[in-house]
Amino acid sequence: MEAEPPTKVRKQLSGFRQAKRQDSKAFELEPDAEEPNQKYTLQRAQADTVDAQADASQRGQVHSADKRHQLKRQPTVEDVVQEPGLSSAEDLLSDQNLHSTLRLATGTMSWKWLRRLPPALQCQRDLGKLSDPVRASALEMCKASLQCLLTDEAKAVAWLTKTAASLGWYELEGPTRGPEEEENEVRKVREWNEAYRSLWLLLRQGALPAFCIEAERFSVMVFGDGGGTWTSPANGQQVKPSRSEPCAILWPSSRELRSMLQENHVYFDMPHMPPRTLQRQTSAADAPKCSAGDGTSTAATNALVPLAKGSKGMEVENSVSQTRQDLLELRRDGERAKAPGDGDYDFAKTKSALCFQGAWRVHLLVNVLRQHFLGHPMSSAVKMPPKLPKLLAPGPFANSTVKSVQVVRVARCPGNEGGAGDMEFIAELRGRLFPTQIRMFLELLRVILPKFSCEFTSPPRNGPGTNAFTQLEQRRIEKVHCEKDGSAAWKWQFRVG
Repeated sequence: MEAEPPTKVRKQLSGFRQAKRQDSKAFELEPDAEEPNQKYTLQRAQADTVDAQADASQRGQVHSADKRHQLKRQPTVEDVVQEPGLSSAEDLLSDQNLHSTLRLATGTMSWKWLRRLPPALQCQRDLGKLSDPVRASALEMCKASLQCLLTDEAKAVAWLTKTAASLGWYELEGPTRGPEEEENEVRKVREWNEAYRSLWLLLRQGALPAFCIEAERFSVMVFGDGGGTWTSPANGQQVKPSRSEPCAILWPSSRELRSMLQENHVYFDMPHMPPRTLQRQTSAADAPKCSAGDGTSTAATNALVPLAKGSKGMEVENSVSQTRQDLLELRRDGERAKAPGDGDYDFAKTKSALCFQGAWRVHLLVNVLRQHFLGHPMSSAVKMPPKLPKLLAPGPFANSTVKSVQVVRVARCPGNEGGAGDMEFIAELRGRLFPTQIRMFLELLRVILPKFSCEFTSPPRNGPGTNAFTQLEQRRIEKVHCEKDGSAAWKWQFRVG
């Protein structure tokens, strides 16, 4: 005699039979007129039900996945890094650094002609006043190295003159002042002051597109008419300096320098920062905040010399403010001192660039810096540097000296493709070239070369922080490749880093 099934198994079988009878009754109440075979119709109805449930489940999963994808793809200000749209020679002006080294490469012809440029062309700015010996030397150079330009001698001389002008600049080295002011030193300082004043006047008159002030701890780039056009990363608008609306970029700035400018009513703008950084800046301001409980402050506990706990928070706050003023005075004198609260918000070098937009702001900046360099008494003045800054410009100014790039190396080496017959001609130039000069020189190379590339190197003092107010933001242009395609159009490819 067989054993009776367990209770659990009987319940499962009973539930299965009951569900089957209910399905059969439901089918009998709503028969399918098009299908006489009830078994097939029931299977199809069940299959449709399963498919509907699967579609609903799939739609729910897709909706959940889309929702998770949207939440995951919501960009934050810190994570979004937009690549700058660089596609033409005009975009070369978005890099506002002074370039010190150029590395040229092409597979068309040698760069030896750069060493044969007539020195007289570097000082000739007016094409109509070239003397006959200068023209003769320019044509002789073309016959020796650039025979492709001899189809039109007048255009050849004009091309060489513009090329020499793009590879030269003017500068005045700042004199070093000793403890005793001798007559020679006083004369040099007076000449430097005249040159400094002439830069601003020439820029406002449209004779200079830009000039640079290279101090010991920072540099200032001032742009005027023809200084370039770039896109502001804060609002996406085009910025084009002019004679009436110049623009200046100071980098890097220190806390003492910003305090000196503010107390002398020189207003400036700082780079656009993420909201978290701004929140951290506002929550940890320079002025220490005392807590109401114990009468102490965060700045007091983090100071180099901890302050004694007072009975009143206001007394401790005044003590912290006085300590900060004393430490700032030490820093103005050249001592390395950290004031309370310096760690709350750290202005990195890439975030310490200052922008001065408009004639009034730039004029105040230039005037205040001149007084600071010359040691005039000022409010919250930083310690006067022992050496006056170097002045540079792409054109002549008072008491300046003309300079030209140095052709360090001209060589021929295997190309990047590695073929047996692929040879590449390279040249390395060193100097101090402005963005407008870089653009002019590369555009002139298109006359004699169908394809070439150029790598840029800037000194450490001219870091990427100078581009904080352009579409490059904290980057710089490292290399540019120019090539003519089949439709005789020029394509510019940029490498940013």
